[in-house]
Amino acid sequence: MKRIVNIFMLLAMLIGYQATARQQLFDSLVVRPSTEKAPLFVRRSPVKLAAYLTENDSSDAQKILNIYNWIIHNISYDYKAYAKVKSRRAYDVKQTLRKRKGLSYQYSNLFTALCEQAGITSLPVAGYTRGQNFSEDDAFYEVTRQWNAVRIDGKWLFVEPTWGSGYLVQRSQWLKRVMSKVFNEDFVYDRYKFLRSPTYTYCFVTAEKMLESHLPADPLWQLVQYPVSVGSFESFQWKGYQYRKDSLYSKALSLRQKQEELERFTRMSPFQYQYRQAFNAYAFNPRNHALIANANYSVAPGQRTVSPDPKKTIAGNKAAMEYLRGASTYCKRHQASINRETIAIRKQSLIQTKVSLERPVAHRIKVQKQKRLRFGKIARQWELEQERYADRLASFEKLESEPIATLGSYSKPNYERRSLVANNRAELVRIFDNVDSLLVVSDTLLLGLRSTVREVPGRVDSLGYYNDMLNQKIIQSTRLMVADRRFGELKQSWQVIDELAGPMDLLDSILAARLVTAQTAYQNIDQLMKSVRAAVVVGQKLVVSNCKLTGGEDCAQEEYQRLGRLLSDSYRKRKEALSTYMGMIQSSYDGLVSAVKLLAKQHDLLLQNSDYVQKFKDNRLANIAFMKAKSLFEMVLLEKEIEKMQNKLLRENLKLARELPQVSRKKRKRRR
Repeated sequence: MKRIVNIFMLLAMLIGYQATARQQLFDSLVVRPSTEKAPLFVRRSPVKLAAYLTENDSSDAQKILNIYNWIIHNISYDYKAYAKVKSRRAYDVKQTLRKRKGLSYQYSNLFTALCEQAGITSLPVAGYTRGQNFSEDDAFYEVTRQWNAVRIDGKWLFVEPTWGSGYLVQRSQWLKRVMSKVFNEDFVYDRYKFLRSPTYTYCFVTAEKMLESHLPADPLWQLVQYPVSVGSFESFQWKGYQYRKDSLYSKALSLRQKQEELERFTRMSPFQYQYRQAFNAYAFNPRNHALIANANYSVAPGQRTVSPDPKKTIAGNKAAMEYLRGASTYCKRHQASINRETIAIRKQSLIQTKVSLERPVAHRIKVQKQKRLRFGKIARQWELEQERYADRLASFEKLESEPIATLGSYSKPNYERRSLVANNRAELVRIFDNVDSLLVVSDTLLLGLRSTVREVPGRVDSLGYYNDMLNQKIIQSTRLMVADRRFGELKQSWQVIDELAGPMDLLDSILAARLVTAQTAYQNIDQLMKSVRAAVVVGQKLVVSNCKLTGGEDCAQEEYQRLGRLLSDSYRKRKEALSTYMGMIQSSYDGLVSAVKLLAKQHDLLLQNSDYVQKFKDNRLANIAFMKAKSLFEMVLLEKEIEKMQNKLLRENLKLARELPQVSRKKRKRRR
């Protein structure tokens, strides 16, 4: 454990040292505002522009910063060219300066040309990036970006002028927005534009920092002890391999070997460097044949030999044609790789969409539907129970409103039963005591029942407030998802819905528990009042019996009327308890109805999210098809160029062969 802690401390110190070293380098430099612009007669020529940007500085680092500063303030990313399937990307540095826009490799080539004119060592680095348009199910079967490596005081640092110049944002599309409101449709952005936002974050970047988003196609340019494989860079766990050995890539060069190889790169011609980098990239990622195909095509013209001797010219043309055949072979291989990898990416995307998006939405819709049905069923049961108790409540009101009865007159006493009269008197005292105690208990139960009923509306109101707040969060996250195409916002919407699921379930259980408590309290009060009624009836009979036995002498009229009032009170309490319990049912019913309405709103939101999932799926599949068509078009275009050059060389060889002196048949036979 201590060893692991020491390793992490060492890594933290290393990262901190690198950040400090980069900051110290920046502190020693000056960002000159004069390098943000250049005169018109200067900015059309790489030679003049490089001289203008570096004429007053002797430090290589300052010259690089000046060049970087001009590029990020003057060159725009050509998103129109990127968004076209049939975009011809082959225009040179002068055309980039004239158009003042380009793709990543044109940024890189311009930076390389300006550094070369300024006498600075800079090499282009092709590779793969986890950028703005990267999806986790993407596979890197061809390079997606090009940046630069510069050598300052014997150390290699990276410069990424494309990302330093700005980023892509959605266009306003006001007409489409208006039409979506008119036809009540969801507005989804599908147009982008480049927004210039110069930053110096991507100037003089260390290898470890660059590896967080950029993976060089040539593993030598990773400049780390343990290179990261392409398979790991594609996965979610790629950051874990930055400072430890990658299980998918075990090859490693010593620091000395890396320095020697990189030093050889600086002595190579551009074509030799391109071919060497393509060869290393192909060995590193056998799925990527495009680099080596382009390298063979670029190297082929250099094999030609312009000589007075036709034989040497023909031999050079044949050597060039060998490279062209190799380029054509790798083109066909890359086309097969594009088709194969696209099928795999499409399949993986469909699986990921189904597992991560479609199934969770469908599950939540199912749960919401079941919950709505359950709440509705409970609400209907309570509604029937209310109807059933309504008749009983009416009977209690009728009995309560009846007048209190009085005793009649009796004239025939029975003096032989005086002992029975005394016993009846004692029994009446016990009945009054018992009834009083029962009424006290019933009052306590009734008070608890009332407090239980009062809690329900507050619970329902708080739930409604909480739900309104969460619904606003759901709508906000959904709008962000639609507006910014950030379909990860779907999961945030689901999290908000899941937050509300807990209180919903809690409401159900609370209402059920309150109803059980209220029903128990009502049943207890009802039972107590039945006991009171039975005791009152017995007491009334005892009073009547004493009145008869004494011939009217012991007719306790007040006690008889008191018993009548107690009987009326028992009906009143039973009515009040039942009315309170029915109010409890009504408030719970209203709460469930409100909950069902809230669930219906959530259900609608989930259905809307389901539509967005389908839009995301369609958009993702369309993007995969676009990248496939674009890559295939580039390979077809390269094949046409290869075929065109092959035909040109073949015609030239045939023409030169006719100019060769004719050899007689006898001499040819002798040679054989």
